[in-house]
Amino acid sequence: MSGCFHYFYLYFNHLLTVQKRAISASISNVSHILINVSITFYLIKYQSLTYMAAIYALLISNILMSIFSFSLNFSYLIPKFSFFNLKKSVIFSYAEVPSMIVGLLYESFDKTMLINTKGTNSLGYYEFGSKFAIILSAFMGAISKSFIPFFMENAEKK
Repeated sequence: MSGCFHYFYLYFNHLLTVQKRAISASISNVSHILINVSITFYLIKYQSLTYMAAIYALLISNILMSIFSFSLNFSYLIPKFSFFNLKKSVIFSYAEVPSMIVGLLYESFDKTMLINTKGTNSLGYYEFGSKFAIILSAFMGAISKSFIPFFMENAEKK
């Protein structure tokens, strides 16, 4: 349950980043950490909880921050349909197609390799490659998060 609320929090916080509302996104990030630490400290010190304090604190902070992030983005979640915006969205989405194709190929390769594995040596090589790919994926994700708003702004200006 905490993971679901954390996903919503990250999604709405990413929307703040895309909208170039850096101050709101920063406040949200700092608040999430402070709420989590404060609740954990309270539960350990005053309620005599041990490892469960961190779990409960994370759940509570994820719920609170997902609601807070949702409220910051509420005006953008009201459906407004127009064919002009649909056409613009389809045109701008072409920039994401190559990355989606690479992701699908990566997932299909994983499944195919694991099904056809004979021996543990190849699994070791696969695990090493997988760890390396995770680092590359994080790097590409960071570039993507900063490039997409820049691309969209410049694409809109033609």
